[in-house]
Amino acid sequence: MKNYKILALAACLLTLAACDKEKETVLPGGLDASKPAVSSFSYDEANSGETAAAFTWDATAADAAGATSYTIELTTDLDHENPNNASIIQIVPAPATAQVIRGLKKNAFYYARIRANYEGYYFSGWDFLGSAEKPLAVCVGKGASEASFGAPQNLAASNVNDHGFKLAWDAVAFCNSYVVEYKPATSGTWEVIEGVVNPAYEVDGLVAATAYDVRVKAIKGETASEYTAISVTTAEPSGFDPHMGTVEAFMAFMSGEAANASAVSEFTLEADIDVTGKEIATVENFKGILDGKGHAIKGLSLSGPLFQTLSGTVRDVTFEGNVTKTIGADETDAGHPLALLAIISTGNVVNCVNKASVTLNAAAKIGSPVVAGLVAYQNGGEFSGNKNYGEIKLVHAGTINAEIEGFNRKPFSVVGGLVGVIVDATASGCQNEGAVSVSCTDVPKVEARHYVGGVIGTPQGSRVIGCINKGAITADFTDATKSAAKQVWVGGIIGGRNGDEKTVDGAYVENCENFGDCTLIAENSVNNYLAGIGGQATVEATGNNYTSDSSTIQKIVNCYNHGKLTKKGAGGCRLGGISGGAATLENCSNDGDILVEGISTAGAVGGLVGYPTQPYHPVTGCKNTGKMTATCDVVFAMGGLFGQGGNTNQNYADCTANCVMEAPASVLAGMILGTAKTIAGGKAIVYGTAAAPFKVGGSVKGVKLDGSNFTSLLVGDGGVTAGGEIDLSNVVLE
Repeated sequence: MKNYKILALAACLLTLAACDKEKETVLPGGLDASKPAVSSFSYDEANSGETAAAFTWDATAADAAGATSYTIELTTDLDHENPNNASIIQIVPAPATAQVIRGLKKNAFYYARIRANYEGYYFSGWDFLGSAEKPLAVCVGKGASEASFGAPQNLAASNVNDHGFKLAWDAVAFCNSYVVEYKPATSGTWEVIEGVVNPAYEVDGLVAATAYDVRVKAIKGETASEYTAISVTTAEPSGFDPHMGTVEAFMAFMSGEAANASAVSEFTLEADIDVTGKEIATVENFKGILDGKGHAIKGLSLSGPLFQTLSGTVRDVTFEGNVTKTIGADETDAGHPLALLAIISTGNVVNCVNKASVTLNAAAKIGSPVVAGLVAYQNGGEFSGNKNYGEIKLVHAGTINAEIEGFNRKPFSVVGGLVGVIVDATASGCQNEGAVSVSCTDVPKVEARHYVGGVIGTPQGSRVIGCINKGAITADFTDATKSAAKQVWVGGIIGGRNGDEKTVDGAYVENCENFGDCTLIAENSVNNYLAGIGGQATVEATGNNYTSDSSTIQKIVNCYNHGKLTKKGAGGCRLGGISGGAATLENCSNDGDILVEGISTAGAVGGLVGYPTQPYHPVTGCKNTGKMTATCDVVFAMGGLFGQGGNTNQNYADCTANCVMEAPASVLAGMILGTAKTIAGGKAIVYGTAAAPFKVGGSVKGVKLDGSNFTSLLVGDGGVTAGGEIDLSNVVLE
């Protein structure tokens, strides 16, 4: 086994010094063997988890010598020049004797070491998990042990049915992938599956009552291990009647047939089925077809979903009852998804109705709660014609961003009436009538953003078409300490776009309508978002077109808000009748009331858009007639169409603002715009064109717009800018 090499920083310093002999420059830093190193570096099993590895160490001598920090390195190969090597480095400020490294992949192997760092870029030698001569490897989720690349061990088959079985084996240290091969025992031709990442594989589509040979090998770069082989015989046909009309038949389906179904297995409900008092365990993966034929499954009392993963189809089923999960202690290593039908769906959910309440109640801080009526995470597949009438509720005492196995990346804290997170899919013809809410009992412990939507919590690269919300949407972050908690996005249809993948996070939104009242209570000074359609439903900056198909350009088209929007608490907010943040709008309308009871001086409230910050989002053919009221005596921006203009060139056309605006004298209230004070020299915002002018009417602070005064009431602060230009020449009285 090769020794560890000096870190890249030290190597670079030494190389630079050698190459610059003419100047005789002496560069500081590097390995200093006289500096005390860390000792007793150990794996902390008690504080590790399925996706986290915890370590402890003795830093007594290093702390006494003035160590400023400690570097922990996890590496997949002792040879750092190996192209297959992957390295994770964490810097831990001194003093410290423990650290948890999160977000690791379950079953992945790493060697681990630690060093002390000192002023002047000097560092001690390494202390290894194990020793330099015989380092131990950590298998994430299992522990530390000696490890070496070799053939898979303990290969076994489970869930053997009449059309397949599940294979599992021990993870092989540091392998890149596995190859699974199988064939009928009487055949000479192997079916070969390459690139299997996890130490498990499900074989399907086989012949009943047939013996099969199975073998698995591990791959590391160009090297392949020896095979490990077993024989498996598929079961006789089950004889189960897939047309279910009794509770006994449905319970048999959930306890065995659902997990063993193939992609062509079809089951139907022939009557309403009442499962009151029955204990139903979650099925790991349903690959078949469940057709409810309009019937209901009643009396559900669950602590988790019916299916962990849905890769098949569920259609025309109504669900009644409740899903309730309670967490009593801090659980932050992994995320906590909860929904009635499925946590992860890559399949199809069509014309399903949820009448069950879904509640996640955490008395302490938790990792990434994702709560939804039907599906926590919809990745591809069809999601159409679904309805939710149940109350969807999240209560917690703080959150942190954490991994959820099977999600495409770490989610934040998400609540959606029907879907929590939707990726690369279309939600069409869906409706929510249930109350959707999140409340926090310990706001200073909130370390993750929140997305709260009547239909969808947060979308990525998706389409939301013809969806309706009639439920009340509430996010309550009441906090007397006014902590610097993370942002909250609230929307009648969509909470907000995630923001990590800036060119695809968000959705194309068309023909959606919100009737539900949306309320945000926030005391923190950050920019929260609240809107009738989406807190911010589309990407904000460039990358507005994530495909060449014009129907998937991220924008909001033909959408309407009728619900009342209320902001409470002294926290910041970008509030809009349609969108809180920058968005392309076409033919959208707001007639819902907007009430601001509390907000910060950075607040921006618009009848259409709260803060249109970017030049990439034209607004055309849109209208606001909703009453706008501020009861707080705060200097913030409130406009009949837009709250505050951003420091970019912007062009808008054919929009109308005709509403009643009531506010104290301190509020910067204008029928088009609250303020444009951030527009710097060389930038211009153009409201209307000669062919498509802006039209205004109504009143501002008790003054009715007429031919003699309306131009003075268009911008709340009279048109103050930082040197830019506001073009109001094409604004006319309606």
